[in-house]
Amino acid sequence: MHLGKSFKLVFCFTVCLFVFLVLGCDSLADYGDTTPPVSDLSCSPDSPDGSNGWYRSSLSCAISSDDLVSGVKSINWRVDSNPWQTQSFLPNPNLAVNSSFEEGDGLYNIDLWGKAGSASFFHNSSNFFNATYSASINSSVADWSYWHNKINYAVARVWQDISVSVWVKTQNIQGQGAKVELYELTSEGEFLLAASSYLTGTVDWTRVSLNSMLVHEDAYGVYVKLGLDGVGTVWFDAITIKETPSDSAVSLILSQEGTHTLDYYAVDHENNQETVKNFNYKLDTAPPGNWRDFDVFRIWGSDHELYSIIRVSDAASGLQPFTDEFQYSVDAGGHWGYYSNLLSCSSTWNEGGWRGVFSLFPWPGVNDLLLVTPKIDYCNSNWAVCKIIRFRIFDMAGNSASTDVCINGAWLDSQDGMIGARANIEMSARGSGGYTTNDLVIAGGSYANQITSSNRWIITDYPMEIPWDYSAWLDYVPAKTAAATLPTSSGVYLIDSDLTITSSNIPGTFSTAVFSAVLFVNGNIRIRDNLILSDSSAMVFIISGDLDVEGQVTRVDGFYLVDGNFNSSYNGGNNQPALQVRGGVTAETFLLPRSLKNYDNIDNPAERFTFEPRYYELLRLYLGSSKSVFWHED
Repeated sequence: MHLGKSFKLVFCFTVCLFVFLVLGCDSLADYGDTTPPVSDLSCSPDSPDGSNGWYRSSLSCAISSDDLVSGVKSINWRVDSNPWQTQSFLPNPNLAVNSSFEEGDGLYNIDLWGKAGSASFFHNSSNFFNATYSASINSSVADWSYWHNKINYAVARVWQDISVSVWVKTQNIQGQGAKVELYELTSEGEFLLAASSYLTGTVDWTRVSLNSMLVHEDAYGVYVKLGLDGVGTVWFDAITIKETPSDSAVSLILSQEGTHTLDYYAVDHENNQETVKNFNYKLDTAPPGNWRDFDVFRIWGSDHELYSIIRVSDAASGLQPFTDEFQYSVDAGGHWGYYSNLLSCSSTWNEGGWRGVFSLFPWPGVNDLLLVTPKIDYCNSNWAVCKIIRFRIFDMAGNSASTDVCINGAWLDSQDGMIGARANIEMSARGSGGYTTNDLVIAGGSYANQITSSNRWIITDYPMEIPWDYSAWLDYVPAKTAAATLPTSSGVYLIDSDLTITSSNIPGTFSTAVFSAVLFVNGNIRIRDNLILSDSSAMVFIISGDLDVEGQVTRVDGFYLVDGNFNSSYNGGNNQPALQVRGGVTAETFLLPRSLKNYDNIDNPAERFTFEPRYYELLRLYLGSSKSVFWHED
């Protein structure tokens, strides 16, 4: 840099520093920080995306706060009556003086702000965002006019990041529009750093933000132009010019279902506290569910003329009255709709159509409804072809859900043992009356349809973790004895191949011998005949592959830890006897195609799993571990 330029830069910086100290500091003192910060909440979606004022999507929100002098010290928020949460910020004072335009003549001039252009300029007290004044421009000529703070610029240096925030309101603007520009001041002149997009038409108070970096080595400050290029009226208020990072904001996700209130406020570094603001919202992201208590019954008529009932729930917004309806299929889902005369299969078929159901106490927002169909003729008694009823309903937020239930469809029963799945649990049907289990039901997903517990122990959205697999058990359990068939004495055995169990290879004393054993099978097991243990025996099968049961098998004893799939009827599912499993099964996937014959599915489960506590006691020697507890008192 040559001497002339150096002298000019030093002189300019000295003058600027003098102006800042004499005018800027006096201004800061005159306009001392006695006003609290102003916070603004923005969310996406920005308005309810469901019905009746409900949101159907979780809200992604940001609380942004500005303070015109000392800067935002903290943003505080809570949902409902939960404890307050706080995000603190380092001091970052506003570099703009008279930033809320409070000082001026109350007519046309504003202290420490200049103006340029042919429009009319006003120190406006009738329309403002913060405190009691704003800077406004009214123009009847499409020309560029603007307020500026060049004579009281903000001191800045090269490579410094600067952020600007301005609140803007427009009315009937035509032409290019209103905008905000940020300029860099250097010894060689001024350079445009950033400009906002134009605002046109009529827009209520909105926040306009700019961010940029000073790039000239001889930069010494920045200033803004608040302008209008067109016809109409614009108001500007609450200007902040700060060193970046200066974004006093917090981000949060509002995802709790139901009706809630978000409270928030900010505090500045002079401990001026903003009045608490509130945002009320209603959120329901889940459709109706927990379809349960399905039943069919008939009053007179043929055995294929049936009424159906089912219960459904919605915990958040509640159910919407008169949106409950049904359709059905008499050909296993090939066609859906209804006959114009529900009791005549020779009447007109309405493909894809829906009919209303009767519901008890259908007031808006009820959390639980019992739905009842009229009597429906399902055309024939060939129950091997599934007749399916489909129910549909909406909640108050506009979420819809449907469920298909096979009339006379197969279902399972579990006694004294937990039912668990890594995802949702849903059966096509549930038996008439009674409960699916008397124990715990856990679903990794959001619902367990057609599954009921007599103790009402149903947990959803719970991660099911089964960390041990075949290899882990193989390493954990003591030495194994090689085997080729089922054992009849206590011990740990290994069959290093697939195993097919038939009446011809089940040892003759298997069902009467008293023993406890663990059998590893490095492959698949296929059970083709009943496998029965003595009541005093216990056996655990640990299988690296699948467990398949033939459709005519009626009883399988033992506890099965299956890495692959469990299939209750690998060779077809219709017109088969019920299967009873006395022990238990864990598997990656349960395939339950077994279906009873004729009308038996209504009252009888196709599969019944009965857990027996003897497995805890008899097998702790092989699968348990010894633990000692030491008690010490001083």
